[in-house]
Amino acid sequence: MQIEVSESPGLFSCYQKLLFSKRPPITCKTVMPELCLSWQNVQVDKNHLQQFNELCSVDNGVFITYPYTIAGPLMLALFAHRDFPVKAAGLLHLRNRITQVKEIDPNQNFHLKVYCGSGRFRPQGFEFDIQTELSVDSEVTWTCKSTFLKKGNFEKEDVVDPDEELFTKLDSIAEPSSSFFVPANIGKRYAKVCRDYNPIHISNIAAMLFGYKRSIAHGMWAIAKAVNLAYPSKEIKKLDVAFKGPVFSKRTAAIVTSENTLNLRCGNNPRPVILANLE
Repeated sequence: MQIEVSESPGLFSCYQKLLFSKRPPITCKTVMPELCLSWQNVQVDKNHLQQFNELCSVDNGVFITYPYTIAGPLMLALFAHRDFPVKAAGLLHLRNRITQVKEIDPNQNFHLKVYCGSGRFRPQGFEFDIQTELSVDSEVTWTCKSTFLKKGNFEKEDVVDPDEELFTKLDSIAEPSSSFFVPANIGKRYAKVCRDYNPIHISNIAAMLFGYKRSIAHGMWAIAKAVNLAYPSKEIKKLDVAFKGPVFSKRTAAIVTSENTLNLRCGNNPRPVILANLE
């Protein structure tokens, strides 16, 4: 099923459906539906782009993760659709695989599609992909495969997604190449850009109710900030990201790099909370 939208979906309606609509329990027979949201003639809001660039230390242009902020509300609407089989509450964002086929011109109109990909049963639960495509004049210029996990125990285990094995943990004693401070209000500030108002990002109390010490930054903000600080002049065509742990607010995030591999540590945690490869 393809659903055409003429503007960014309203957040209130989406969150209302996410909170109050029911979903049948996931079983070994659960599959991802053929469900797609399509938005033609999308225009880049220059003020929105500037806000993103300022928050993520982008000097100019359209950074490779920027289209994800425009696609966010469509992804939310996809999760809220009655045919979507997984309840969004408690989802873990595991990975992103982003490819920029062609440089994005912010003055061009483009076509944005967000649709369901494949699903897999893994030891941790049900893992599934959401695919996003940006195209200009029918030519795909940017793609993103986002992988999420719904925790659970199922009497079924599928083969591992090859993307899971792309990442490298650098030496824990390696010296950071640079670092940045995670502001207390970064969750609220970035939520205005990406329109993801998950309470764990904007409220210490809500984050603690979900088992975190305090509010955590959006992972997509943290990786964009880290990549732009570590590789300020590099033209990036591919970016693979794995989210392994929380980036807490009011902590210092340390960037460790080796050629085209990046690890991000948070505070006193010696283990990387984000892993990334870039080309």
